[in-house]
Amino acid sequence: MPLRAQRGAQARASDPAMPARELLVLAVVLVALITTGGAELDERNDLRRPVCGEMVELQACPLVNLPVCGTDGNTYANECLLCVQKMKTRQDIRIMNDGECRDV
Repeated sequence: MPLRAQRGAQARASDPAMPARELLVLAVVLVALITTGGAELDERNDLRRPVCGEMVELQACPLVNLPVCGTDGNTYANECLLCVQKMKTRQDIRIMNDGECRDV
């Protein structure tokens, strides 16, 4: 019986359809990751929602200088400061682009 089980395992290992199935599964996983990766983008354009988490009260933001341009036309030193402004004003401020706001 163990010899028969080994032969079955060898037959499955040399099955030419096996790599095709693995590639299909990999392709499906990659498509799922790519399509959900853009979940933070606004459907109307390239606006990005800031990652504010469960921010319910004002907090101290890190002193990291990674500027973002908000849809309100203001440049924020980092995404956390945009989140603080969003919470203070109760406006739906999104990120137009990374870096400082450009004059249009």
